[in-house]
Amino acid sequence: MRAGTPSAYPKIPKWQRKNPGERFNAGFFRCLGYNFGICTYSDSFVGFGGDSFTPESSIVLYARWRLIESAPVIVPPPSYYYPTPTPKAAATPAPVLNSETIPSPSVVSVEKPPVIYAEELYNVGLFVGTGTDASGSPIFDLDNDLTRMESLVLLIRLLGLEKDALGTKETHVFEDVPDWGAKYASFAYEIGLTVGVNDTHSLFAPNKLVTKREFAAFMLRVLQYYEKSGDFRFEESVSKAKSVGILGQNETQEDEVLRSNAVLAMVRALLSPINNSKTKLLAKLVQDGAVSFEGATGFIAAIVGK
Repeated sequence: MRAGTPSAYPKIPKWQRKNPGERFNAGFFRCLGYNFGICTYSDSFVGFGGDSFTPESSIVLYARWRLIESAPVIVPPPSYYYPTPTPKAAATPAPVLNSETIPSPSVVSVEKPPVIYAEELYNVGLFVGTGTDASGSPIFDLDNDLTRMESLVLLIRLLGLEKDALGTKETHVFEDVPDWGAKYASFAYEIGLTVGVNDTHSLFAPNKLVTKREFAAFMLRVLQYYEKSGDFRFEESVSKAKSVGILGQNETQEDEVLRSNAVLAMVRALLSPINNSKTKLLAKLVQDGAVSFEGATGFIAAIVGK
């Protein structure tokens, strides 16, 4: 049999083999006067003589050759060259924490050791210690007083916004804040947690021990209660915080604020609804991705169980 004649090649075109690795045999078309290299079905055919063919045009050439042979023309379906893409699986929606399943702040008991609540806040990443002991466990120093600067950092962490605070570009709102706290204080000013201690909002008094009234105001702002909106008056912040459930009923504005007091107030705030909303702060943190659903449910179980 003479090489190069149509009958010298297989009757079944190679494109029907459904294998991307298969290559066309250019001998199919040499009988029509075209001379070109071999390339895969997904490439254009580029002839040595300057002719250019796409897979579709090569089908036409093949059809003519088959007519000469008086054989049926087999044309691959368009889906062979342009397969239908496999649809991507829909993303599984993140679980939502229902605020109705979150207990009220009244479950927080002053009769229980504050370290219990500190550990649970630590476990969900909303509280850190002042260091670690020899075994690597956190040291909470719950009997220590709190400064205004330390209070602000605690509450920014409670909101799950510490990374946002450290990423802020503005660091010169208050003139008296140390370098380590500049970003925290500036960010707190931006989101309305504090306005400083003077009329020009240039001083913060970071090293001053926080008063109960100041701390109550900070906590109310965490739950989006603001003086400028008429939600409370600074002079009455302690009584307002008690009515919301953030502070215990026996606390007074003359009381000192220890880290242990702050821990109890932080847990109560997590179990409280945000102002003008039925959504509780813990559910909002889950929604924002600051706390995982599993972490939040474990936190609730631990608080109620203990």
